[in-house]
Amino acid sequence: MRNILASGTARLLVDGKEVELTAPRVVGRQEAFQALADDVTRPPKVLRITEFLRMDLAAS
Repeated sequence: MRNILASGTARLLVDGKEVELTAPRVVGRQEAFQALADDVTRPPKVLRITEFLRMDLAAS
């Protein structure tokens, strides 16, 4: 996560296509879960994850 925050960009492979991401920021559980669709599985509470990395799609 620190490398992405330092560089400000990342690439993610989704369904065989590379997606460019920008503007990384660390967000809390509430903001992260609000951004997810209702049918997306949340991580179990037992993992005690408190920070999430949120990014924007880069303009094409």
